[in-house]
Amino acid sequence: MGGCSAGDLGTTIYDSVDVPHGPGDRGPVAGRLGTAVLAFGVGCYNPTPATGIPCGPGEACPNGQTCDVTGLCVADGTGTDAPRLPVDSAGSDAAAAIDAPVDASVRVAPQLRAVSAVDGLTTTTTIMSPPGTIAGDLLLAHVADDGPLSASEVPTPAGWVRVIDRAAVQDRFVGLVFYRFAAASSESFTFTFPNDANSIHLMGFVGVDPSNPIAASDAAALPDTSQPTAPSITAPALAMLVTLYSLDLSTDTFLPIAGMTELYDELNGGLQVSGSIAAIPTAGPTGARVATRSGTNIGPTINFAIALAAR
Repeated sequence: MGGCSAGDLGTTIYDSVDVPHGPGDRGPVAGRLGTAVLAFGVGCYNPTPATGIPCGPGEACPNGQTCDVTGLCVADGTGTDAPRLPVDSAGSDAAAAIDAPVDASVRVAPQLRAVSAVDGLTTTTTIMSPPGTIAGDLLLAHVADDGPLSASEVPTPAGWVRVIDRAAVQDRFVGLVFYRFAAASSESFTFTFPNDANSIHLMGFVGVDPSNPIAASDAAALPDTSQPTAPSITAPALAMLVTLYSLDLSTDTFLPIAGMTELYDELNGGLQVSGSIAAIPTAGPTGARVATRSGTNIGPTINFAIALAAR
């Protein structure tokens, strides 16, 4: 039994084929017109709607069914569990606007899966997928090679896309970034180099846009600095910012960057290399990210900023 206003007194027509009945009840009226809602005095009776017909806050659903956010009676567990939206100031039910799909998944920034690394001591270096990789993950390779004058001396491996590269001519080393999408959970990838002192760090990410994975990128090759700096880039909302650093042979490491998570900081292939990540909730400039060296040494560095777009 539910209350109703004077404006509710009258007759409501339900589809007769959906109205339940039991022993002692008269069956539905033939045709498509069925049970009437009769008003007595100042109250009224709202019949319990059956599965699949409209329902509202003043109506109940039978047999443990629930009133779905779309305004229909559904069997328990078959409808959307999104809460019914509040009534706005004009008195209209906001949940009635269901043009957008109610079960659309919530977008989030890409997430790191894992990192694998290898210190190359020959001109051909092979690296395995990061642990836990699944098909469809984005694989981002941070590559450094000690010796070349130009990044063009390091070829793009088959199946990979070159994102960006730079050379530190002063100390003869190069930095490069490549990406591809994983085809399986465990794969091996081979990179070739003109020199036998190289390193590869391979990062796996889940939730990256497959059609436009790299939303923005930039690089800076800085001579003789104690503050390697990845340049500011303009990232979309929900991007994952990845900053990558390399410097020539040194006893220095990189100090953690405020507001970022450091993934690695290692001496590989004669170069000190580091990588950090941070989720970017809103669109706009990321700001320059400085990875200060731990010691007083200065030297050339190659620094990258890359924004991965959310799926």
